[in-house]
Formats: sequence, C-alpha cells, structure tokens
Amino acid sequence: MRIPSQILTAVLLGLLISVPAHAKTPVSLTQPGTYQDWNEDIAKVEIKQTFKLGDFSEVLVSVDTSATPLPDKEDNAYEPVTLVLKDATQTFITGMREELSTPAIKADTAAAAASNTAPTTPAAGTAPPVLQVRIRVLNVNPGSRAARFFGGFGAGKSSIEIDGEIIDGTSNTVLLSFVTQRSSSGMMKVGGGSYEKLLNGDLNDLGTDIGAMLGVFK
Repeated sequence: MRIPSQILTAVLLGLLISVPAHAKTPVSLTQPGTYQDWNEDIAKVEIKQTFKLGDFSEVLVSVDTSATPLPDKEDNAYEPVTLVLKDATQTFITGMREELSTPAIKADTAAAAASNTAPTTPAAGTAPPVLQVRIRVLNVNPGSRAARFFGGFGAGKSSIEIDGEIIDGTSNTVLLSFVTQRSSSGMMKVGGGSYEKLLNGDLNDLGTDIGAMLGVFK
C-alpha cells in the first residue's frame, strides 16, 4: 500500500522534533555564554571567550586546597581528607590525562609556589603559549563509611565540589569558568569503601570531566 506523501512528511517532522535537546554539536558548546549542565557533565560553565586547545603547547594545572573546609581533627575522616588534598593536583591531572593525550598536562609549580595568587605570565616571545587550569576545592564531604556499609543504595556517599578557571597563560585572559562536583556511593567497594579511596575517585573523576571539557575545544 502506498503511503500518502503528507503522512511521510508528518512522520519525518515528528522524528526531527523528537531529537533530544542535548544532541548538540561541539561548536554549539564552545560559544560564549553561560550554560547549566554543560554537555551533561559540568554543572555550570561560563565561556567568556572561545579558544582552540591546539593553539597551546601545554596545559598547566594547579589545585588550590588552602581554603577547603576540613573535618574536625578528632573525626576519623580528618586524616584521609588531608591526605587526599595533599596530592589533589596530581590526582586531578591523572584524571585529565585519561581524556587528553595532547597537549602535555603538567602541574603548575609556579602557581603552587605563589600560593595560587595571580597567574604567572611568561615574558613576551620567551615561551610558547600555555593554558592554565586553576582549580579550587570548595567542599569535601567524606560521607559515612558505616552508612555506605549498612545502608547501600547511595547512603553515606562522598562528594567533592570544585570551581575553576581556564586561563590563557600568556595574556592572563580568563577564557572560561566553571563549577561542578562528583560523588561516590561506594556500593561496589569492600566494607563500603574507604574515605581516601572514594575521595580520590571523586577527584580523579573531576579531572576526567575537565579533560573531556577541554577536548571539546579542539
């Protein structure tokens, strides 16, 4: 039986309309503007100026934990949280490298030495352009290991919240800023998962998210 052309047209239009709103092209994700649930991964992104990752020779990363609230020293989560924060930059970089193979990703030692003050600027003509990823850990919630062990189904989950900026290291121009977080329930971990393992996992996942975000700007 031959289907009338009007019906075929209506079906095709219906299919086009039913395409999910999140099915965006990478170009639409890199234009200046403020986005909620950017690419379904980052809670909030403000793109101030678009850029191409390939224009930079390397990515320098610093994670500032100097103002991160800590558990009480008598709390059994205090030591694991401090250990996680001590190695936060390297853990974050490991996550980024899971998504980005180029350009090279390194710790921003100059920013760390300056206690994460104003970005360092190479003198004009003396160094190739670098991209700076400057992160602040806003909150660390170790959750409850007992709740994870006995409760399950997301009970007692850990979480880490960060904000950050992507900066052109040559001009000190802020290209992009963001806020996001990751959490873990520990449901698949023996004994509900240790504080340290879960928080390192959260931080690694955050690095993966930011690495994937930068990859969109290729």
